[in-house]
Amino acid sequence: MPSVQDVYLDVITKTAQMNAMERACKLLDAPSELANVEELKENYLRQKAKTKNQMETVYASQIEESQKSLNLMEQAQSHMNSIREFFEIIRLKCDDNQKIIENYALIRETLRTLSNVKSAKQGLQKLLSLEHTISDIKEMLLDEDNAQLIEAYESIKELEEIRNSALDEVQSGANYDIPMNVFEKYFQMIEVIAEDFQKVMWNLVTDVISVCEDDPALMVRVLRIIERQEEQDDAKRRELQLQELNSNNAPRTPSYTSSPKSPTTSRLKTREYKKKLLDLIDAFFSDKFQETLSDKHSIPEKLKALDDFIEEDILEKIPTLLEPCFPPHYNIVKFLTDCFERNLVEFVQDVMSKTHKVYSKVQMVEKLPLIRWLQEYQEFVEDVIKPPYSFTKDCENMIGDYVSSRTTFMIEITTNIVNQDFKSSKDFEFNTNSRGYPYTPAPVEIFSLLNNHIDEVRKSGIKDLLPLMVDACRATIRLYQSTCIERIQSNLEDVNMVLLSAMANNCTQCVTFTDEFENRLDSIIGSEAISHVNFQDIKKGFESSGAKIVDTCIVETIWIDAIPFINNLFDPKSWLQVKNERDSYDDENQKESPVYKLIRMYEDYFENENDGMEQTLLESEWLVRTTNEIARRTCKKYLESLLVPKKPHKFSNGRLFLRQVGFDVKRIKSFFEDKVLIKEKNVTRDDSEDEESNSDSDEEVDYSKEEYNEKKSRRSPREDVEDVVIERKRLDPKLFSTLVGPLTAIHELADCDDVDNFSFELGGLLKDYPDCSQKIVYNVVSWRTDLSKSLRKEFDHSIKTIFEKHSNKHNIYSVFSEIEGRKKTENSVNVSKSIVSPESPKFVASLKSPTQDDEESESDVDSDIIVPAPKKKVPPKKKYDDLDDFIQTGSLDDFLS
Repeated sequence: MPSVQDVYLDVITKTAQMNAMERACKLLDAPSELANVEELKENYLRQKAKTKNQMETVYASQIEESQKSLNLMEQAQSHMNSIREFFEIIRLKCDDNQKIIENYALIRETLRTLSNVKSAKQGLQKLLSLEHTISDIKEMLLDEDNAQLIEAYESIKELEEIRNSALDEVQSGANYDIPMNVFEKYFQMIEVIAEDFQKVMWNLVTDVISVCEDDPALMVRVLRIIERQEEQDDAKRRELQLQELNSNNAPRTPSYTSSPKSPTTSRLKTREYKKKLLDLIDAFFSDKFQETLSDKHSIPEKLKALDDFIEEDILEKIPTLLEPCFPPHYNIVKFLTDCFERNLVEFVQDVMSKTHKVYSKVQMVEKLPLIRWLQEYQEFVEDVIKPPYSFTKDCENMIGDYVSSRTTFMIEITTNIVNQDFKSSKDFEFNTNSRGYPYTPAPVEIFSLLNNHIDEVRKSGIKDLLPLMVDACRATIRLYQSTCIERIQSNLEDVNMVLLSAMANNCTQCVTFTDEFENRLDSIIGSEAISHVNFQDIKKGFESSGAKIVDTCIVETIWIDAIPFINNLFDPKSWLQVKNERDSYDDENQKESPVYKLIRMYEDYFENENDGMEQTLLESEWLVRTTNEIARRTCKKYLESLLVPKKPHKFSNGRLFLRQVGFDVKRIKSFFEDKVLIKEKNVTRDDSEDEESNSDSDEEVDYSKEEYNEKKSRRSPREDVEDVVIERKRLDPKLFSTLVGPLTAIHELADCDDVDNFSFELGGLLKDYPDCSQKIVYNVVSWRTDLSKSLRKEFDHSIKTIFEKHSNKHNIYSVFSEIEGRKKTENSVNVSKSIVSPESPKFVASLKSPTQDDEESESDVDSDIIVPAPKKKVPPKKKYDDLDDFIQTGSLDDFLS
């Protein structure tokens, strides 16, 4: 019968064969794999040999280990036998001792007593040597190298254990009352030396950075002491918690029974060394932060000190010196950086808080470096502080505070600057621009203020602040524009013509300064950053302000003086100074006529050598505007008084009446048609600009336009200034024809002595001014008291015939419609308005010189200036189709025939 082992091997063999066959089937699953049979066979043989070697090695090691185990078991058996023999000997000895000593309990109590006496003796020895031990500890603390600091701590720790053990034994083990204060007083010296030890230890690490830099081993020793004390404190806390738990679970005893004495809890008092060390380091770092800033007075100095503090301590010493000394769980880098940021936040809050005393001491300009510093703070410390504190909100608040305070400051300064322009003229000194005209110091001061604030912000490097300051500058300019107008209008009675002219010149100067300011901003922050500011509107605002000063102040001032003379026009007592038809234009009696006095008054304003507007006061564009408006008012008022008087004219001699009218018209025409000499400063340079200016010297220069587009008003060191005399007519010829043309046409119509000339003049009048009414023409004819009835009848027939065919087909609106009070419609074409608003694109066109091309304005249907066509004294003899054809080129005789 086969053995179990043979059966087991047979099962293993068959299982292996089956597994081998199954594995071979899997390996030779496809016919293509038959080629790999030899390779598989070789692998199998190698694997078999390897396995055989491993099995032989295992079997050999197992046999060896088994042999060692058998040897050890034999040795163990021998030792057990020896132990049994020793125990048997001990049992025999014990039996002997039992027989010798009858009372074993007495012996056990005696041994316990001896042990207690020995312990008491040792404790008493320690208590008696307490003062000596404390003296040794003091010597350790006096060691200059502080090398025995840990030994001193361990000695104090042993003394505290002796004290605690003694107090617990006295409190819990005595059967009689013992005054505890005796022991506590005796052990007080331990508390004193412990406190001395703490003082020494804390004094050593007060300047933690210096200690870690000079003697890192000392810092490590202190930290080891603190770590040991922390372990002891943790044990005390656990014991105290256990006592509290036991006391809460113990059954309550009646109040009349005394509670059993429990071990004292004084020994469970914790030292909290770690907390004290961290508090000490926190206080040291806070004091160092404050000391860093205390002796610095300005914000830039404080920021420089903070930079040094961060670079030396935060970025360098803390990571390299402190972090290696402290255990990782202290996380000392984060602890110190949190302390630093807490103090930094308090400093920033003090600067920002309006209720804090620091706020009032810090000038607004000093906050700009602080804002920039805070914006760059995170990038500065991100390598050490993770994550750094974000001052984004604080920066936004300080930027808002800065813009608000600077805006308020600029408003106050602007108001004061404007008020300075209206102080006593005796103390007032005007500036002179490059053309020699006066202007007040206000433009220079205002734009200097703006440029200073832009420079202030630009130097700070705060990009977000520049656009906000540009908005504040824009608001300041707007305020300056409105404040000037308000102050002038409210003080008009106290303002002389010199100051009014200077205020108007301010607007021209401000346009130049605005261009320079815009170009400067463009070069500093780029056009995109200031795209929201429309500088064209600002310049138009100055042009509008200048126009308001001219219209409402300068012109009104002149017109107030002119009103008395205007009111005397056609007054029967004072107006008619022609006594007979032989009186000439230059007769002495003409000096008494209202128009002569009016023109003399105008000459005083315009031509005075000392303070005349044409000589030294008013810039060209404002002078042209003033002249135009005065001419328009004068011509309109004269024509209105002549054609639509409130009362009919009562003059018996029509020829004398017309002669006086002719003198008045001639005098008005002479003044506004005169050539004037305007002396200006001309700036020349030695660079390429000289060549450009010289190349244009042969052409007639439009000085008004040149001044209007001037880019620089202040002289550079390379500029040469010389006086240049400009000769031009007081009133533009085209505008002159528009304003004075109606007066001339009416006078020529009234001066006709035959029906042919009358019809021709009337046709020319209606051609140039189609809105002239038949009533006005009849009124003109009524002046001719010298006409015969037949000639008057012919004039009336001519008027009726011409007006029956006439129509205002282009809806023309001229001075005739104005004086008759007719309303202007939306489609009306104005041919009488001489002043164009500065906001209109035609404002510059109204300043053009007579030499410029006239085709542009003549071709514009809506032009404000229409020049009457020249009149022909000798009409051609030809046939005409209708009245419109006649009005264009014909005469009344030809038409009637």
